[in-house]
Amino acid sequence: MLDQNLSDFMKKIENTVYDITQSQSVNDLKRSIDSTIRDVKSVVRTSANAFSSGNGAGTSAPYQPATYSTSANSSKQSETKQKNASNRDRERLTVSNELAIPVSQVPGRISGALLLICGISGIILSSIIALVSLFTMIVSGSSPVTTLVSLLFLIISICITVRGGSLSARVSRYRKYRRELSGVTFSSIKVLAASVQKSTEYVVKDLQKMIQSRFFPEGHLDAEKTTFILDHETYQQYLTLEQRIKAEKAQQDERAANPELNALIQEGNVCIQKIREANDAIPGEIISEKLNRLETVVTRIYEFVDKHPERVKDIRRFTSYYLPTTLKLVTAYREFDAQEIQGETVQSSKQEIEETLDMINQAFETMLDGLYEPDTRDLSADISVLQTMLKQEGLTDHDFADQSESK
Repeated sequence: MLDQNLSDFMKKIENTVYDITQSQSVNDLKRSIDSTIRDVKSVVRTSANAFSSGNGAGTSAPYQPATYSTSANSSKQSETKQKNASNRDRERLTVSNELAIPVSQVPGRISGALLLICGISGIILSSIIALVSLFTMIVSGSSPVTTLVSLLFLIISICITVRGGSLSARVSRYRKYRRELSGVTFSSIKVLAASVQKSTEYVVKDLQKMIQSRFFPEGHLDAEKTTFILDHETYQQYLTLEQRIKAEKAQQDERAANPELNALIQEGNVCIQKIREANDAIPGEIISEKLNRLETVVTRIYEFVDKHPERVKDIRRFTSYYLPTTLKLVTAYREFDAQEIQGETVQSSKQEIEETLDMINQAFETMLDGLYEPDTRDLSADISVLQTMLKQEGLTDHDFADQSESK
């Protein structure tokens, strides 16, 4: 009976506000009202069923002996699987609740529905009163005060309805966000916008408000407002990746703005590739070790200059003379080694090149140390100052030892 009365009442409300909800500007409000009506009806129906079941709780069903059949075992296995699946679902929900509050805790879930019901009821009553008073005023010439008051009450009821619809719509959107974010720690704004059928700009503002309201306790938006991130750990990983990308982009921009450096790096990469190819073509182990050492030190020199473009001037002679000459020696050794018949002259030249490579490697390593020398001087100065301060404060191991001996 209660359910039937409520259903009739809701049907009457739907028919009364039909004209209002037909306008394009309040389509969202209509959907919220329809959703709320269904929720209220479901709640009342469930309560009525529970009440009916409760009235029959005192009667007990006749005893039936248990039957052990294949179908019974299958039924038990099915129930067990369903229970395990339910437990897994609850476990996922618990994990999700750490990053997003449960829907039952969202502000406005209940108040929005109540405001909708009160607002719609107010619209119905005020509309009826306004029509009746307007008809009475026209027929009998009575005072328009009642009509004006009813119209004012109608406006207030519409505002209440809109507010209730807004709260209910927010709860609905949040539920869809949670469903879309199930099992992940980040999502594209476009995907979330599609789930709620809103624009990306609307969803960005919506998520920002929800983050401020602690719907998502660890929620973040990326710098471009294209990705929503659920937890701090993933957001820190994003920041690290973003910094790396920015550093690489800044390095590329710096190269583009410095043609000399760009050309230098490209030339260095070509030389390193030629040294590697020569090493692969020459089978000797001794010469291979020397070429490996040469490739490593040359690579380190260019890596240093790539990170410190202001030091390009310090390797100009290296790039203009030392390295090209070294590359000529390596190429000559490769050609000598490829000859099937190697006389005394060829053997002597190969031996001389091997000895020269030792000297070149040592010289290039000394050059690399020289490039780092200003930085090491600064570090040595910092270390010296730090040691002096620690000693003055009596915090060094030596001072502790002296204090222990004195005691």
